[in-house]
Amino acid sequence: MTSWLTYIIIAVIILSVFFGWRNGFVRTLMAMVSWILVILLAGWMNPYVSGFLRKNTSIETYLTDKCTAFLEDHFESGDSPGAEEQNNWIESLTVPESLKNALKENNNEQAYQTLGVSGFSDYVGKYLAHGITNGIAFLLAVFLAALLVRLIGHALNLLAWLPGIGFLNHLGGAIFGVARGVLWMWLFFILITVFADTSWGSACMREVGRDTLLNYLYSHNYLMNIILNIVGM
Repeated sequence: MTSWLTYIIIAVIILSVFFGWRNGFVRTLMAMVSWILVILLAGWMNPYVSGFLRKNTSIETYLTDKCTAFLEDHFESGDSPGAEEQNNWIESLTVPESLKNALKENNNEQAYQTLGVSGFSDYVGKYLAHGITNGIAFLLAVFLAALLVRLIGHALNLLAWLPGIGFLNHLGGAIFGVARGVLWMWLFFILITVFADTSWGSACMREVGRDTLLNYLYSHNYLMNIILNIVGM
């Protein structure tokens, strides 16, 4: 069954193609290059932003408590779940496969000691909270990097007014508009993953799980894989 979110994603990509056609190849190409620069710059800024959040806010402690409480409520008994039940629960999470694999691979005593936890619930809570905090920091870094790159982009937009480009300029803009639309979609998927614990985030994640196309696009979010490596998950 096609989800309402699918229509929104398709509409965003179509709009991106339209604006790419209207703006032309040069301006759309510069926009794509700008986004690449934003991601690279945000990756460099992320450790500093995440360090600031941990030092000056209680967001990671809050997220750890929320994640741990959710996991403890999931299991009926107070006993620690067995290895098979732990793996089954991890597999039930609506998160990228790379994150599931990381949770399973690090589910050992050595990782428990490194994180300073004593059980599975505390481990998952601390691990997810650490990753979510890094994700929030990365989104903030993207915002700051986008502001900086946009200032630079204003100076380069003069190239779009060069004479004699014509139809090829518009066609190239439309092609890069597709790529830009996919990039926007990937960024949106990252956003709802970071805020999956909220009502709107969980609603969007459910829509992704219901729709075959969205689920495929979510599972093949190469930008998310890059960011997971950047934030250390």
